[in-house]
Formats: sequence, structure tokens, C-alpha cells
Amino acid sequence: MRIGGASRDGMMSLIPLAVAIVVTMVLLGGPEEALRALERVGYDAWILVGSWFRR
Repeated sequence: MRIGGASRDGMMSLIPLAVAIVVTMVLLGGPEEALRALERVGYDAWILVGSWFRR
């Protein structure tokens, strides 16, 4: 008899993550706006890291 349920543990962390992504997309105005916001955040983070290395 197996104890632990490792295959179910992965799904238990995946389901809340998927729900959080859907809620975030709805709050940002749909998938297109969510991707634009993610792109802006990623670009700003890239610029910030680049400026840290230049100093």
C-alpha cells in the first residue's frame, strides 16, 4: 500500500495556480491585457537588472 499520493500532490498545487491565473486575467480585462501587463513588468524588470549590472 502506497502512502503519500505524490501524483495528487502535484494537482493540488496546479489547481489553485490555474484559478489565480484566470482571476488575474479577468481582473486585468482579459487575456490580451494580462499579457500586455506581463510584458511591461518583464521589460521593466529586464531594464532594472541591466541597470544594476552597469553600475
